[in-house]
Amino acid sequence: EDGSNKPIDEVALGDTTRPLLQPVKKNGAPSLSCPQHGSSSVKLRRVRKPSTPNRGRLFRVCQSRGCQFFVWADSHLPLCHCGNRSILRISKTAATGGSWFLGCASAQSCNFFCWAQEQHLQPFGQRLTPLL
Repeated sequence: EDGSNKPIDEVALGDTTRPLLQPVKKNGAPSLSCPQHGSSSVKLRRVRKPSTPNRGRLFRVCQSRGCQFFVWADSHLPLCHCGNRSILRISKTAATGGSWFLGCASAQSCNFFCWAQEQHLQPFGQRLTPLL
């Protein structure tokens, strides 16, 4: 495939819902860099809007004005027991503070939990920070 962008459905992000573009997959995995502006313009973000089913999910978006590059960054994470994509979080307890874990995204939690392994964290590289 040529790496061109294809439109996808509207995705609720932050305070707006807008049509976004997602890169064509190469070798089964989406590109991590913007085809127009490169990887340096791509930022890792988390959906913060409380009323969306995607709350807590991680995504990559191009910061260049007018660019509509978008790709979910957490597609490699396992599904929880409810069938939803698990959410990557960081522990804030005294004993395990700073350790990443995966949990259920649903408000009616299925109690899914597992400590994040290298294969869960590696795709985020240096862009993954506790403040994300």
